[in-house]
Amino acid sequence: MEEKIKMISAATRVIKFRKQNPLAIDEEVFQDVSDYISEMDDIRDEKVKRCMVAAAAKAFKISREDPKLTEKEVLRKVMDEIPGMVLEIEQEEKSK
Repeated sequence: MEEKIKMISAATRVIKFRKQNPLAIDEEVFQDVSDYISEMDDIRDEKVKRCMVAAAAKAFKISREDPKLTEKEVLRKVMDEIPGMVLEIEQEEKSK
């Protein structure tokens, strides 16, 4: 559950950064998210960090593909895809 909350927080960070900086390029958005994740001292698990990046990327993609969506709608779409993202990351870890 904590992992999912952190994923939503990363997705929210992307949405808010894009809203505050509408002219920001992709690299600026992801640098902000990367800094945000790095500053969270309570995250030691690399899997959680990867999940957060995946959720942020998904939020970025969704909001870019359909800029008319509200923050709530983007987050709902991200939340719907969280189980699949987590499963994919877990499978990647097992295959290493």
